[in-house]
Amino acid sequence: MRSSSTQGTTRIERLAVQVDVNLATSECISICQCKADGVRLTELKQFDPVAKETVAQRRDRRARISKAIHDGSVLPIDVGIGGVFIRFVLRPINAQEEQSWLGKSSGFLDATSGFLAIEDHIVQLPADRYQANVYCYVPSRCAVSRLAATVAGWDESLNLVDNLNQFWKSTRKYKCEWTKKSLQQAVAVIVQLTPTSLEEQSFVASDVKEYGARQLALKWSLRTLPSCPDFIEPCFEEQEEGDQWEIESVDVPGPRKKPAANSADEQTTHPVYPILLSDDDLKQFREQLVSLVFAARKGPRFEPHKVVPRMTKNTLKEFDYLAEDSQLYPRLMLVLACTQIECGYIESAVADEALNCIPTMERVYKLDLKGAQQKKALRELRKLREEIEQFRDM
Repeated sequence: MRSSSTQGTTRIERLAVQVDVNLATSECISICQCKADGVRLTELKQFDPVAKETVAQRRDRRARISKAIHDGSVLPIDVGIGGVFIRFVLRPINAQEEQSWLGKSSGFLDATSGFLAIEDHIVQLPADRYQANVYCYVPSRCAVSRLAATVAGWDESLNLVDNLNQFWKSTRKYKCEWTKKSLQQAVAVIVQLTPTSLEEQSFVASDVKEYGARQLALKWSLRTLPSCPDFIEPCFEEQEEGDQWEIESVDVPGPRKKPAANSADEQTTHPVYPILLSDDDLKQFREQLVSLVFAARKGPRFEPHKVVPRMTKNTLKEFDYLAEDSQLYPRLMLVLACTQIECGYIESAVADEALNCIPTMERVYKLDLKGAQQKKALRELRKLREEIEQFRDM
């Protein structure tokens, strides 16, 4: 996902799908278009406040920054953190990223030169104009301030790690991911870029806000999280070089077999087993497992039986509450079996356990569902049984 080179003292990061950039202590990150040598095509000093700035001057400066954001010539982001990872992605944000953000804002970025400047880094990407959705996460100052203002029991006298541990303990069942080390390594901002045309979109950029010493940046739309957010860990996988830009799809692969027909609402869950995977948590569980295998398939020595999603502590890192729930466990095992089949291999132990769970699910469906929905659910179970037996024998 990442490759980089240096040109003088400037670091170049190549963005095809995702790249994480490590920045120094920052109050505000300003992103703008640049040339290949790092020369910015927007003069950022024009947005700095002057000494003894009048109300009229501040109003004029705010208007100029707002226009620059709408035009795509600059994207100022308030972070306020000592050392920060910022992630650029040319894809929709994934499930973990979606669940963990506390602030969101929007703007444009003109990258028709094929390069963006961010402090002493250059990000090289396909030349285009982009709609930018910006998300902030812990340890961003705005994200932490939001937690402190909304989380019951947040104690200002405690350090951030202790507060996060308390929040985690009250909302999660497994070990807290937040430590002093993870705070120093977490991604604090994600800039999600989508190629767009300003003339063809009705997209509206966020307003700007004032912070610190009369600085201006994108205004965050903040939200409250019901559970402690995960830390977004930086990724430094090497990306193979190519002659042409290829924007890779990161959608999870489709099922091994396509169904004859499905309704629109079925396709939002799972095209083959929509009733089995109608629960959002189970659907997310499957999508995460398949995405991990999909990523492993890109390796030079892909062997299905070595990367198939297994029933391990790591597999259930975020979903152990599903395994602990006696009512959800049978469905969880069937989802795991279904996912392994999608990936082309099934463990014999998983196959046997899933087959043992099918009678339980049949009873559940007969009690909970009626009419055509019940018949459809039972047909799904029969189909899944056949596939499990077929793959187990193989």
